[in-house]
Amino acid sequence: MKKSLWILVLLVSMGVILIGLMAQEFTYVGVNKCKICHKAEKRGNQYGKWLEGPHSKAFEALKSDKAAEIAKKAGVTTPPTESAECLECHSPYASSAPEFKEEGVGCEACHGPGSGYKSLKAMKDRNLAVEKGLVLLDTDAKKEALCTKCHKADHKYHEIKPFNLQEFWSKIEHKKPAE
Repeated sequence: MKKSLWILVLLVSMGVILIGLMAQEFTYVGVNKCKICHKAEKRGNQYGKWLEGPHSKAFEALKSDKAAEIAKKAGVTTPPTESAECLECHSPYASSAPEFKEEGVGCEACHGPGSGYKSLKAMKDRNLAVEKGLVLLDTDAKKEALCTKCHKADHKYHEIKPFNLQEFWSKIEHKKPAE
């Protein structure tokens, strides 16, 4: 009788641990963690591509007089750099990871919080990285679904150039070179 009780306790404990692992929430680590591995030219310099592109400057744009004017016209009463309406697109994880707010649209805005997949072990195993939270934008449908959350013609706060996946993607694409 006691042996079966211990087995039951063991099974319940293992179930609780497994549920905990499956329900883990991944957290943001910031572009500085990503750049450790993703700044080398031989690996594609994804960090450099991001740094030169518009997404790295998205939060900075909110500091401009033009942003203040747009916010005022849209009825936004807080400064653009503090406004949830503006940060939603210009710094998508500002509310969940305020320490990275000024990164703008960083790596994790597209690829998901990196705490689970940032390790070399995970990054060398694509399936493991995905299991650990890496979001792959490996189809046009996935790219468009993500991008049009902000790049949409009927944007409620200001005019945005009509979205064209091929045109926009060519400006930010950052593939890893074939080995």
